[in-house]
Amino acid sequence: EQGERGSGSKSELTRRGVFYRLSAFLYSGNKEEKASFRLMWKMIARERTFKQKLLPSIGYIIIMIVAQFINKPVSLDKMANGNYFIFILYVMLFIAVTIPAALMAGNNSHSAWIFKIIPVSSPANLFKGFINAAFSKFFIPFFIVVGIFVCIIWGPRVIPDILIALMASYLFTILFYYFQMAVFPFSLEKTAAQGSGATIKMLVIMALAGLAGFLHNSLLKFFIYGNLFLIPIYGALILFINKVFVYKKLTWKTLDKVNSY
Repeated sequence: EQGERGSGSKSELTRRGVFYRLSAFLYSGNKEEKASFRLMWKMIARERTFKQKLLPSIGYIIIMIVAQFINKPVSLDKMANGNYFIFILYVMLFIAVTIPAALMAGNNSHSAWIFKIIPVSSPANLFKGFINAAFSKFFIPFFIVVGIFVCIIWGPRVIPDILIALMASYLFTILFYYFQMAVFPFSLEKTAAQGSGATIKMLVIMALAGLAGFLHNSLLKFFIYGNLFLIPIYGALILFINKVFVYKKLTWKTLDKVNSY
């Protein structure tokens, strides 16, 4: 029995290791970024406040998707002939953009100094690793499940749409992360992290999700491969943010103004 438990635990670790290595490869960067990626991968698995803030949004999205089927019952054949999958894919933005705020709140306000003493050339490398680890560990697995569901209903033809929606989710996630208060992970009190602008932020998220979904759907209606134009656009924006913007936005001078050591 102990042997079976040991082998089961080993296989579970192997599966986790494969997913971790794949995620780390996709977000390949310099050594500083990879180190912060590994650190955040372990931290978010143990941070209870992060899960309490993120998991309810996943439940809310599931309810939103299911409610659409309950309110307007429709056959699978009729559904497969429409573009309802656009709504399903872009409603996932509500989960993705919850991650930046979830990374702020925690009980480690007195341990942020450890990031300050790390000999790194730019704090931007740390923050890139932080958000990439959180996005890949908590968002991508759930998005894959939703993507498989969408493929089952609408077929392989929607695979490019799934990729585009994933790129949009990542783009808006890093935008929200780099534009919010530049505090180190889990170092801000929960009440302070929530702030007074939660309602405004939610309205902005809804507007961006609706705009991105509307643009995607409009290009599909324009002509059958119109959605492919979004791949180079989103790709260029992501590269610009990760290679140029973040290094100008996040400096030690900026971080020293909002973090307590």
